[in-house]
Amino acid sequence: MRGLFVAAGCLLPACDLVIALEKHPPNVPVSYEVREVRNGADGAPTTVTLDPRLLDVVLADGTVPSLVTSSDGTVTFARISETDVYRLAVRLPDDKVVEYQLATPRVKIVEAVIGRNDRVRPLDIGVVQVVPNAPANTTSYLVTTGLWTETPHTVGGMGATNMSFRFPWPGARRKFGPPGVLASASGDRAYATTSSFRLAKRGAAYFTLTHACPHTFMALGVVEASLQCNVAPVPLVRCLHLETDFTGELARIAGVLLPTEHPSKSSGWFVGAAPAPSLAPQVTLDLASRFAFTPSSMPTTESDDEFVYGNPFPGHAVVVMLSAFHERPFVYPGAMFHMNFPTGARYWSTPADTCDTPEPAPALVAIPHAVAIDGAPIDEDGRVVETDPARELRVTWSDSDGSVDFYRVVLHEVTEFLTFTTRATRHTYVVTDRLVVVDPSLLEPNKIYAIEVEAHAGAPNARSGELGTYDLPYAIGTGWSATFRVP
Repeated sequence: MRGLFVAAGCLLPACDLVIALEKHPPNVPVSYEVREVRNGADGAPTTVTLDPRLLDVVLADGTVPSLVTSSDGTVTFARISETDVYRLAVRLPDDKVVEYQLATPRVKIVEAVIGRNDRVRPLDIGVVQVVPNAPANTTSYLVTTGLWTETPHTVGGMGATNMSFRFPWPGARRKFGPPGVLASASGDRAYATTSSFRLAKRGAAYFTLTHACPHTFMALGVVEASLQCNVAPVPLVRCLHLETDFTGELARIAGVLLPTEHPSKSSGWFVGAAPAPSLAPQVTLDLASRFAFTPSSMPTTESDDEFVYGNPFPGHAVVVMLSAFHERPFVYPGAMFHMNFPTGARYWSTPADTCDTPEPAPALVAIPHAVAIDGAPIDEDGRVVETDPARELRVTWSDSDGSVDFYRVVLHEVTEFLTFTTRATRHTYVVTDRLVVVDPSLLEPNKIYAIEVEAHAGAPNARSGELGTYDLPYAIGTGWSATFRVP
């Protein structure tokens, strides 16, 4: 029995009383919530709490502690000491696993599900959108809330005008989660929108949503559906005053790139309507944007102007995102088309309603780089990592200047699909220090892998175990290893 020995004086001469008090192993309470964002009856976003996921816990020495569930749903387990690292694995509905490797005295996790969790898988049924009064020289979209999709008109679409097109509903461009039947009875909404280029106050060209109308429908994804409405101008009553320095941010990012060539870069800003900015600020519907995708050798496009825009989506908060990336292409052996590994940063904040003063420059986020496995740098494609089934792999990395509250680390398998190079998530980790321990059984011989590391800033309580809720401003810095394989 572990004991805490306490010596206490007594009144008799030369008398010491020694009492042995049992020292209990420290308990770690775990609170896990799944918060679903869906539309209410009025068609505006609302948040409900779902049943938590199943959890598995393993201590640093490999033992599996007993889990005790209290009446409020909190799960508690004991660890050997207050510094003992534990691994808390959460299995998601798609069978993917998020593993939290922590040493915090408590854990409070909030998982965001953007869109109804009870969605029904749709049939491969077409949807036709027609807007008789579509403005000329615009790009059209079918936008939905409740499931949050945003599908643009494409060249392959059918129809006589830019606002008349057809596409299979399962192919709607989803912001989050799997395809689902869109149902008005569940609060889902559908809108026709048009966007076009316009000039800002000092002449900068940008892309913004200008017209919209709500569709009347019963369900999409059950039978062939035809949607029709007449768009009306969206009041452009908000104004964004931006003075950007993408040149400086791209130079900062360039200082930590892998030695391999990064021939292209992208930078710009985006204003979006977010159903839940405190849960997932990156899930937004497009309102306005200005982006540039160029060769790395070209000058960077900056913004120093005032941009007007509107928001036709009820109950959605407006967020602005700044983005700067260098991109490295990679072609899977035998594939015809490459994919990019982007290294860079994204910054979200709540913009002012007016252009009285410029938006403040964001505080810099750390850019992870120099990924290593067991101390060996993975800085060139094709590295071979030796593994031992009895020994776990230690993945480490460095940070550039900038802030960070926690890291999200993803093990990807790089593969080929229909001649395209693509990647698939194999395992996800969340940590507060620059170390992830990887089970070698996750790696199969001669397959190609890459590790993505995200530094998240804007979760100030993450290092005390609170993960999943965010404060704006929020930022994510992203870095990659080169590709590697195991023999």
